[in-house]
Amino acid sequence: MKGMAIPKSRLIIMGAAAFVVLLGLLVFFGVIPGLRDNSGNRTITLSVWGVAPEETINRITGTLGKNYQITYRPFAPARYETELLDALASGRGPDVFMIHSSWLPKHFNKLIPVSEEQLSLKAFKALYPTVVAQDFAPDGFIYALPLSLDTLALLYNRDMFDSAGVATPPKNWKEFEEAVKKLRRLDASGRLVRAGAAIGGSGKSIIHEADLLSALMLQGGTPMVAPDFSRATFAAQGGDALTFYTKFANPVSDVYTWNDNSRDSLESLANEFAAMAFGYAADLPGIREKNPSLPLEVAPLPQPVASETSVGYASYWGLAVSNRARAPADAWGLILTLTAIPANARLYSETAGLPPALRSLIAEKTKDPVLGVFTEQTLIARSWPQADPAKVAEIFSNMVEDVLAGRAIPAVAIRGAEEAVTALMKKR
Repeated sequence: MKGMAIPKSRLIIMGAAAFVVLLGLLVFFGVIPGLRDNSGNRTITLSVWGVAPEETINRITGTLGKNYQITYRPFAPARYETELLDALASGRGPDVFMIHSSWLPKHFNKLIPVSEEQLSLKAFKALYPTVVAQDFAPDGFIYALPLSLDTLALLYNRDMFDSAGVATPPKNWKEFEEAVKKLRRLDASGRLVRAGAAIGGSGKSIIHEADLLSALMLQGGTPMVAPDFSRATFAAQGGDALTFYTKFANPVSDVYTWNDNSRDSLESLANEFAAMAFGYAADLPGIREKNPSLPLEVAPLPQPVASETSVGYASYWGLAVSNRARAPADAWGLILTLTAIPANARLYSETAGLPPALRSLIAEKTKDPVLGVFTEQTLIARSWPQADPAKVAEIFSNMVEDVLAGRAIPAVAIRGAEEAVTALMKKR
């Protein structure tokens, strides 16, 4: 009726439905030509490498039809990058391979971007949240498309919250500090008996330490690198984030709740030593495997108290085409079929147990009891380009260690980290 407001939830559903219809029209009329089946009767043979389980990839490639002959080779994440680089260098690499969202600055010269005819930048930005363009198309060329889109969230033990009188998970970092004080347990000598939260340590004890620190800096509006990717720039504004982070591992702090002698953060959550930790949807199966009876809950990443906009942090995998691919257009056609068609993207998300990346699927997953929180954060997720993510993580870990050991105050430690990251960027 005139003047009656449409509920927000209904608007979201209507918008998602409209987007699916729009996508279908775009495909039908060739606005996204790469999604059209131009294979005819010829056979398209492609090799694919990645870190997803074989059954996950085979399930979605199995829907492609007889014209596609896809060979998929799975790898353990720990050795995947090394194996991939060795194979690419020797000419034994795949046509299509999975690439992490943080890898593009390091590996873009090994990739062939999609052509404008197969996928325009405008259509790409309509398909995916903002962070995907930041990660996979920073210069206007699209180098990869996401299979899913995971985000960093607060994981917590519901029973510990109840017993400590913490009724709801903290929405901001001030509430987080207050929750830590209620949840932690110290003995008479000040020794940590139970951690209120796994936060404040170096990469030796905190899983995703560099991601969490990066999120804190981005939430504070810190520019991480110069626009031309010539140098790191996080020292000037990132010091407050480092000070805030490390105080949770400072024994004289009123929120002391962690030290690097503890088991890693996710294991500490699983064995009920820590009441809170930070992780991704991809971490949940491992935690539950270690403790099936854990009363595990998920909440959004806390935000600064006075912040007008919320900022999350993303970590995910996409598919890219090797510059050694025998048929780049066919390889990109495969990627578009697997990632940009809602039915295939939904199948991957459900099979892998990860949040979807397509905007058209996000609305339908926000109420999911397991993936809902991670999915809600995809639209506010951000990241930053890193010349070498593994080495950046090491630099951030050393920075935290220097502060905790008293070798440097936060302002000095973060300047040293900035210089180290800049040196890394100049090597590239």
